[in-house]
Amino acid sequence: MATIKIAVINATSDVVLSDAEAAPAVNALQEQVTSDFAPVWGTDADLTFVPRGQTPPAGSWWLSLLDSSDQANALGYHDLTSEGLPLGKAFVKTDKDEGLAWTVTASHELLEMLGDPDINLWAFPRPDATTGRLYAYEVCDACEADELGYTIDTTLVSDFVYPAWFESFRLPGSTQFDKQGHVQEPFAILQGGYALVYDIGSGSGYHQVFGKIAPSSPQAQPGPWELNFRPTRRPRVGSRRERRMTHRQQWVRSAVHAKCGTERWPVKTLGDADVAKVAFDRPVTSSVLALRALPAPFPAGQSGPQDRRLAPVELTVYTVTAKLIGSKVETDNDIHLVIADPSDHNATMIVEFPKRECAETRNQALLARMEAARSAVLTIAPPLVQRMAMGAAIPPEAIDPQTGRPRLHPMQGTARITGVGFFDRVHGQDGVAPNAVELHPVLDFTIVH
Repeated sequence: MATIKIAVINATSDVVLSDAEAAPAVNALQEQVTSDFAPVWGTDADLTFVPRGQTPPAGSWWLSLLDSSDQANALGYHDLTSEGLPLGKAFVKTDKDEGLAWTVTASHELLEMLGDPDINLWAFPRPDATTGRLYAYEVCDACEADELGYTIDTTLVSDFVYPAWFESFRLPGSTQFDKQGHVQEPFAILQGGYALVYDIGSGSGYHQVFGKIAPSSPQAQPGPWELNFRPTRRPRVGSRRERRMTHRQQWVRSAVHAKCGTERWPVKTLGDADVAKVAFDRPVTSSVLALRALPAPFPAGQSGPQDRRLAPVELTVYTVTAKLIGSKVETDNDIHLVIADPSDHNATMIVEFPKRECAETRNQALLARMEAARSAVLTIAPPLVQRMAMGAAIPPEAIDPQTGRPRLHPMQGTARITGVGFFDRVHGQDGVAPNAVELHPVLDFTIVH
């Protein structure tokens, strides 16, 4: 049994790829990983197929099968699973529209995720001390063309290079450089393949290098092997090339297929075992000062139960009138709003507005209230917060370089806010109350003035 667990998730439309079509391909991918890839690269994985609409196992990496790169624009900036683990993507409709085998793409992304899960490895075959190129550690790019792949049962999968491909001391033909034997020397790129490189010393930055067949290959044409060096165009949204060129602080966790957060997420989004005990029809009028004065139920830094509520606060719906201090979009897709008591602007607390798709409750009335409250706060939120809430990329100016966390964007005004009492743990949040009390989720939001 392998240490790495990978969930292959069918998130396509049914007309694009049915579960019945996807499941056999996952069996072939498992065979490729265990029988072909692991013996060479030393990394094995257990694959689990997740049918449409189901949730992947906790702790698993994800290989998401999606419709197309256009439609997935909002998804393209989700670079990690909801737990911050590696995530790969294969755009099935895009492949089909271009006459390509989606299983080759899925195989490609799967093997490259295993070969370099953190997308931070480079090879440097330097000819001297001041020149040379860094080659991204991608195990399928150089030989990715469909016609170079091979079949497992009836599933076409991608060819992939061996570790020797990254070893410049290897002589041409001296060892095996790829699974299918098409490549005959280190760093050779076949027709239909490419590599992402970074030029050292030239100032030209990242480029894609496109290849033609090396002369030692049986498919070679007369003439020297050459590399067609082209300035890189913007990589496809969601691709590993895009992520290599994206600052790590801009990587965010995925909101697709599963809960968006992890810590007490059922309680935060009304999907816990005690939610039926919450007095939704009897809101209690309170204030920020009064809520901040409540005794903390556990020591700072510690968290409450994952699926249970702490009485009486977490069984109570509170309404407060408060000054608006600032907002931001968290990595779990919550709108994080800092509010203050009207009598003391330094007396702050947090209220949170989850995204409907991230909520674990199936109660449609509660979902509607959460969605309406989120929409209401977004109508007065700063434009950058609005754009990020709609799935736009997080620009560098939205990240605090000291903490690596999203910045709080100032807001003004007074609002009446109704939400469910919740105790978080103190972990450096903007605006956190001393006892870490919050309203989470907010159910109603109205501007007073």
